[in-house]
Amino acid sequence: MVRLVLIYLVLFLLGAGISYLGNMLGRYIGRQKMSILNLRPRHTSILITCLTGSLIATLTLTFAYFSSWEVKTLFTTGLNEFGNRVSEVTAKTIEQAQTGGVIYKPNEPILTAVIDGTLEKDQIREQIEELMSYVNREAIQKNKSVAETMKTEFTPPDDGKIAGYYTNEMNALVETLYKLKGKMIVEPISENYVLLGDKFSVRFKIQKYIPSVFHQDDPIIYGYIDGTKQNEEVLANLSKLIIRAKIIAINKGMIENPITQTLIEISRSELINTAKEISAKGTTCKVTIKALKETDNRGPLEIYMDID
Repeated sequence: MVRLVLIYLVLFLLGAGISYLGNMLGRYIGRQKMSILNLRPRHTSILITCLTGSLIATLTLTFAYFSSWEVKTLFTTGLNEFGNRVSEVTAKTIEQAQTGGVIYKPNEPILTAVIDGTLEKDQIREQIEELMSYVNREAIQKNKSVAETMKTEFTPPDDGKIAGYYTNEMNALVETLYKLKGKMIVEPISENYVLLGDKFSVRFKIQKYIPSVFHQDDPIIYGYIDGTKQNEEVLANLSKLIIRAKIIAINKGMIENPITQTLIEISRSELINTAKEISAKGTTCKVTIKALKETDNRGPLEIYMDID
């Protein structure tokens, strides 16, 4: 979107400047009674105006040609070939998606980090650059993992940089964090689909950092589970209680861990053992979900279940 606005702005200024110069030149020639190609001064002025309009169109197309891959492809290969190229890219995306070759989906968080906005701008920028180095390591590791699953090869770039960012977005992020004067969670997110081996750009999402959403042993939610039901139904009711706990955690500002893709964590064995314990009691039990340890708003939130 930013790129589109900049292109329109440049084209607007370019057209306005050429029109102004053409108009001034036409008026000057008209006053001086100048003649080109033995034309009368009035016709010479009209010729200059027409040439100016043609120059605007030519420069506009030239600018579009060098600034847009789509326009360049249309000029060099034609409409049919352009359609074929787009179809190939789409088909490649679909094929890799079906075979598990998608590394990241659009707007998918890659990592999270707490950035201290109370520091100077250069120090804030250094923190973000350090975060980007971790993003590159994570992206390369994920490429290797996907390549291994697909039984193919992935060769990391020599400089170790597969993920980048837009300079204007980085500058805007630094300015925003500096103005907020506090600690914020910064999430680099993928801009588009990222396929195996692709270099890609990230955008940045920020959220307030909450150092302590839950303290150790803090109760999150409780519910009553009927132990006279079948063990599978008891287990299902416990899972529903966990979903309600997840909603509470989200409302308190917690975000999902982008690597594990979880917001709440409890071992499967503990969940099964809790269900068995409730079934063994053979009565309705009050079950309270509690925080296992002090947790900030970066997931996952580790929990355990207390039975009364």
